[in-house]
Amino acid sequence: MSSESLGQRVLILDVASTAPLHPGGIMAGTGRVTVAHATYLQQHGHSVTVVARLACPPGPYQGVQYVHCDSPAALRAFFRQHPCWDVALVVASPKVLMLTYWLPRLRLRLLSVHIGPMATPEEAVARQRIWRMNAFADAVLCVSNALAALLRSQGVRAEKLHVVHNGVDTRVFYPHPVPRQKRRLVFAGALVPLKGIDTLLQAFGQVKAHFADAELVICGAAELYGRTAYRPDPALLPGDGSVQFRGSLSQAELAREFSQAALAVVPSSARRCFEGFGMVSLEAQACGCPVVVTHNGGLPETVIDGVTGRVCPPDDPEALAKCLCDLLAEPLRLQRMGAAACAHVRQRFTWERTLQPLGDLVARAAGTASLPGYARYVVRWAGLLADRLRYGA
Repeated sequence: MSSESLGQRVLILDVASTAPLHPGGIMAGTGRVTVAHATYLQQHGHSVTVVARLACPPGPYQGVQYVHCDSPAALRAFFRQHPCWDVALVVASPKVLMLTYWLPRLRLRLLSVHIGPMATPEEAVARQRIWRMNAFADAVLCVSNALAALLRSQGVRAEKLHVVHNGVDTRVFYPHPVPRQKRRLVFAGALVPLKGIDTLLQAFGQVKAHFADAELVICGAAELYGRTAYRPDPALLPGDGSVQFRGSLSQAELAREFSQAALAVVPSSARRCFEGFGMVSLEAQACGCPVVVTHNGGLPETVIDGVTGRVCPPDDPEALAKCLCDLLAEPLRLQRMGAAACAHVRQRFTWERTLQPLGDLVARAAGTASLPGYARYVVRWAGLLADRLRYGA
C-alpha cells in the first residue's frame, strides 16, 4: 500500500530550530530539514501541521500548516484545542515527546535526532534522555549511521533506531551557469566555534602562503544558532581583503556561491561537538563544488573520499591547509571531482530518496491499532516503570 492512500494526520513539533522557520528563506540546517520533512509528507498525501518554537510563516505554505508556539504552556493549549493526530514527529527533544503521550488517538511517536550534543551531555542528563527515547519514542530517526551508532552505544534500543539521511532540493542546489573561481574557498554555516570557523581561518593563512590569489568567502552568521555576532580575531585575517563575510544568505544565493567556488569547506570541530550529518556538504556537492570535511560524526558519510571531496582530521589547521593546498594545485582534478559530486548527490541524496524510510514509517501507522481506554495507559506505564528501573533515570 502506498503512503499516498493513507492520509495520516501528522503533527511536526520543532522546538530545536534557532532561526525563524520560513520555507525558502534563511534558516539553520535543522529548520530546513523540518520544512523538507513536512513538504515530503504533504506531497505524499498526508495532512501536515508544523508547530515551531520560533517565528514561522502564518497559516498554510505549499499545503503545510505552520503554527507559532513559543512555550510549553502554549504547546499544551494547542494540544487541548487540536488533540486528534495519527502521527507526531518531534525534532530533537525527548521532553516534548513526553507531552505527546496525552494525545488520545496518536498511533506513532517519532523522535528526529539531528546533532550529537543532545546525546552526549553530563551522565545524569544523558541517562534521562536515553530513558525518554526508549520509553516514549516508537522510533528514533537518526540523520547518519554514526549518530545511530552513538545512541546505540549509550543505551538506546537498537530496534528503535532508523537512519534517515538528510537530503538536498536539487531544484535549488544545482550548478549555476556562472564562472568558477579556481582559487576560491567557501564556508557556509553558523559562525560559532563548534563549526570550526577559527580552524579554517588559521588554515587559510597557510593556504595564502602557497597561493597568493586564494580567497575565502564566509556565508552565515552566529545568529543562526541564536548567538551574538561573530567577531574574528584580526590576527587571523589577511590584510588584502581576500576573506569576505557575506552574512546569512537565502538558499538560492547560497547555491550561487557554491557554483562559483573551487572548494567548499566544512571544518566542524570534534572537540566541541559531534556533527550529526552536515547537510551543507551535500548542498555544495549538488552545485558541482567538491568539499573538504572533517572526520567528525556523520560528515564522512556525505563524501566519497578522494572522488567527490576529501576527509581530513578535525581541529588541525595544518592538516586542513595541506588538504586544501593539494586540491587547489590540481584544477583539472577539482573539475572531475565537482562533476562526480553533483552525480553523487543526485543518485543518493535527493529528499525523495532519503525520506523514503520516514514515509514508510508514517504509512505503516495506518495499520497500527491502539488499545482502548485505560488499558492503553496501564500497558504503557508498566513499560515506563520497567525502563525507569533499568536506566535509573
